[in-house]
Amino acid sequence: MALATPLAAATPQQTLQQYETAIRQQNLTAVEALLTDDLIIQLVLTPPGEEAITISLTRAEFLQHLRTLWSFSSAHILKIEKVRVEQPQGNRTRVQFHQQEHYTLFGEDLHQVSDILIELRDEDDSTKVGALTVTTEGW
Repeated sequence: MALATPLAAATPQQTLQQYETAIRQQNLTAVEALLTDDLIIQLVLTPPGEEAITISLTRAEFLQHLRTLWSFSSAHILKIEKVRVEQPQGNRTRVQFHQQEHYTLFGEDLHQVSDILIELRDEDDSTKVGALTVTTEGW
């Protein structure tokens, strides 16, 4: 079961596990609790055979994206691998990982492969996601 609030001073691995669990369970409250208020998300999307598109999302836009995706998709499968935790720099730690997603959206099977960089911040006695960069191919 996903936690509704982040663990106090959680390790990067614990925070990533909470994030993964919240996404798997499609628990928007748990995802929201893991994000800083000033979160900025950078998406670099490369559709098959096209140039890359870069999009920035605010925290609210990211949560709306998840809400919409989860409302209209089914058969969501998530795999996270190749996790690499960098040395902390002050109150920030960067975590990189490879993510594969499969889901059905409006009757179409979709597959995404993403390389993700999360910047974790220790603030207010908890560890939260302060920045998220997603580089995705195929969608």
